[in-house]
Amino acid sequence: MKIVIYSSNSNNFDGPSYHYTNLPSNAKNAERILTDFFGADCFEKHTFTLVSELPGMFLLDLEGNEILEKSEHFEYKILPQGKENPPEDIAALIKTLQPDLVIAATYWVTPFDWLPVKDAQIAEILKAEGIKVICNSLDVSLMSFDKIQTHTFLEQKGFPLAKAVYVHHELFWAERNRQELKENPYKESVFYRIKNMNFPVIIKDTSGLSSYGMEVCHTLGQVKNFLNGKKNNGDKIVEEFVKGPQFAMEIWGTEESGYRVFNPFMVSVNQYGITSPKQSVKIGPVTDTYAAADKLPLAELKAELLRLAKLIRVNGICQVDFGWDEEKKRWVIFELNPRLSGMSQLQFESQTGCRQGEERPAMSLKFPILEKEVLQKLSTMPFVKHVTQTVNDQAKQKREHGYCELVLAADTFEKLRENLITLDKEFSDYMEKSFFQTGLNLLQNFTDANQLDL
Repeated sequence: MKIVIYSSNSNNFDGPSYHYTNLPSNAKNAERILTDFFGADCFEKHTFTLVSELPGMFLLDLEGNEILEKSEHFEYKILPQGKENPPEDIAALIKTLQPDLVIAATYWVTPFDWLPVKDAQIAEILKAEGIKVICNSLDVSLMSFDKIQTHTFLEQKGFPLAKAVYVHHELFWAERNRQELKENPYKESVFYRIKNMNFPVIIKDTSGLSSYGMEVCHTLGQVKNFLNGKKNNGDKIVEEFVKGPQFAMEIWGTEESGYRVFNPFMVSVNQYGITSPKQSVKIGPVTDTYAAADKLPLAELKAELLRLAKLIRVNGICQVDFGWDEEKKRWVIFELNPRLSGMSQLQFESQTGCRQGEERPAMSLKFPILEKEVLQKLSTMPFVKHVTQTVNDQAKQKREHGYCELVLAADTFEKLRENLITLDKEFSDYMEKSFFQTGLNLLQNFTDANQLDL
């Protein structure tokens, strides 16, 4: 079988400004994942071609604009730099390869998380030609990209959500440059509805990525100051803040093969109660033992997310962010991401080496930017399963300059805790103590629940 794996990009990519390290390399990691999914003899039975725009996250190992390491099992088709590569052109290239199966390896970029939209367009063109494609649909990608569309869809389908108010940017500022307008009823209605919400509330872009630009407001006055200020530069959604632990999980599968709803991972939050991808620690899986100890209805959550998977016809991977509302005692969905995510490697390492349908304890942990020799040493630790680092020389803000992330795995949560302590001792000069303490605190939740064996 001829299999094509593709990923696109919407942004200009300045290769020399970025420095990537992946241990094991993306080439070896891709081989490992494909062997896990297609069987040990997959490279004897199938041929694989990677079609990608740079940087090809999860697929390519780059030094500048050149591929540093290639797998002998893949053929590489790299799309040209410095020009647009519209979906029609990418689909046409893929079609020339005469594939039996095409798989999207969609990732994310700033400032708009819209690569699922581009990859879905490629998929639709190929499907119209009778080619089998694993990629989430264009309708689902557009709905997930726009948070107000996500909210409306989930609300209509009966999923639990935080109360929210949509702020249409153009209407909110409708009185600007219109001298005939003495007042703005739309703006007044926005503040009227927000006034009747439970505080604190969180304000976020409807099309933003992760926690960028989010603001937590504790009073109506703070909301007015934010929305009337310079930071209000696009459509916003104002949601009631959910007080309680936050989680993330992935759903894998297709309508044809069925779906696997994985157990969730707990995600740390910052001082504002927001999950920050460049600062968070993730640990899990949350299984029935932990859920029972903390009185979380895990079976109910997984049943609802299976219903969601069937409704949107997940085709590949869909990542879900959600929280447990301690006041209303219910799960609340925050957003959907129909693509690979920061959870993907963690999820894979959690199930690797386990019996079918089982998972093992794993966690992801951040480090500041490290020298290559330190990265290499970290990767040799037996419990460190993956090391990745991205450095952006052109970043204007410190948080955008880069970071290192490790994935750890163990047979039990107690052993995972021991490994974290070992890591802190041997790399004390590099580990930020706040991340270490956050990791310990999250692990305590699991060991206290006596969730020591999976």
